[in-house]
Formats: sequence, C-alpha cells, structure tokens
Amino acid sequence: MTIPVTVNSKAGPWLWNNTTLNTAYQYGVSDHIAPSTINSSSGLDFTAGNTLTINYFNGKTNASGASPEVDAKGYFGSPSTYITNDFGGTSGLGFPSKYMTADWDTYLNQLVGTFADATGAIIYDGTFRMRQFHFPQKTRLSWFG
Repeated sequence: MTIPVTVNSKAGPWLWNNTTLNTAYQYGVSDHIAPSTINSSSGLDFTAGNTLTINYFNGKTNASGASPEVDAKGYFGSPSTYITNDFGGTSGLGFPSKYMTADWDTYLNQLVGTFADATGAIIYDGTFRMRQFHFPQKTRLSWFG
C-alpha cells in the first residue's frame, strides 16, 4: 500500500508545550507548524511487528530562506554540512535530534519523525521511537507496540 504524504518544510517532527504535551521533548524556538501525520484511518495497519517503509520523493527546504536548498537528507555534504545531534542551536532548547539515537549523525533540516498517539503525545515506553530517515535508501521502521 502506498500512501503519499506531503510534509510542509516548516513542519516540526512533533508539537510540544510547557504544560501538557511532550513537555520533556522541547526543541527549537517554536517557529514550526504541526507535523504531517498518518493514522489507521488511511488504511495503514499499525499492528505490532509490522514494518512501515518511508520513501522520499521530492522537495527542497532551507534553514535561512536563502541558498542552498536541501532535500530530506538535510545539510549533508557539499556545499555545506551542519550536524545537529545534541547541540544547542540558537535557541538553547536544541534540535529535535537531541532525543534521537547517537548511532549516526543528524543534519540540519533532515527529515525526522516519531510515533505519537491521537493527541500528539510521543509514544515512548522505553523502546526508542524517534528516528532519522536516511535517503535515498528506503527507510524501514518496525512498530513494536
């Protein structure tokens, strides 16, 4: 099953606030919009043990409103590389990547995401849910519900 999803270049990987939603996962300067979402009403089966494959098709974004524009890999390679990982950034709240595994680098404007419930709360039960998506290879996420 293929379900095309458009991700706005201004979308964050999740929403948060200071009181009730993802308070332990704050990042950035709150200039992002709501993330793109997909749920079971689209026909996707979220049964534990299933695998979700994500493919990047096209589109560009940039961090400053100027060149260079980058694809889903973010600022990786020529002409500039900007590794975010657990760095603070300009806001002091850091990048979303500070909550992701450190088994590889995460780059500025790279497409990242997580699993969340219907309210937008990140699902975290000790099994890591947030991932960097590496393209152009297919990215496979296994759901361990």
